[in-house]
Amino acid sequence: LLGLGFLLAGMLASAGQVVGWNSLWGGNTLGLILRVWIGPVYVAAHLTFPKNSLPKYRKSITNVFGLISSVLTILVLVSAWMPSPGVLTVSDSIVVDLRRAAQIFFIISFLVGITLLVYNRIYSKDAEVRRQTNVVLWGNVLGFIPYLVFVVLPYTFFSVQYTGGLISLVFLILVPLSYIYVIYQ
Repeated sequence: LLGLGFLLAGMLASAGQVVGWNSLWGGNTLGLILRVWIGPVYVAAHLTFPKNSLPKYRKSITNVFGLISSVLTILVLVSAWMPSPGVLTVSDSIVVDLRRAAQIFFIISFLVGITLLVYNRIYSKDAEVRRQTNVVLWGNVLGFIPYLVFVVLPYTFFSVQYTGGLISLVFLILVPLSYIYVIYQ
């Protein structure tokens, strides 16, 4: 389910150019909200996969990421409904800043999720858990690095995409495949 969420968010991100969701009313807003909520789902999933890690802090970490996502979602919805009478109004510049904030939040969530996987890999005493964590860790890293390098980082810091999101979307399929492999192995 988590992998399918990533795939959907990746398709929304890649379609955010000229076609696809942009042609629908609210498509950009929907894509941005989905990307905002992928972060807490990703972190929460890795707090419990393949075993519970940091049980003392799990609830606090989940609450912090959920609160940040809630605030970003409210800001995105409010900015989407603000009237925009001019060429580049305050509303448009807020949306651009919210997009960057959402991308930065996504990067932070990805790094926290990967850190949790590494933590599980290092501190697990069970060889099977270490093997499962290794497969998921490599699937996530190999799946997300092209998306981060070619789409998220250039857009966040330079407002440019070097390639269309479709190229990096192909690599995102490694994320659900790594989970499927571990679950059915």
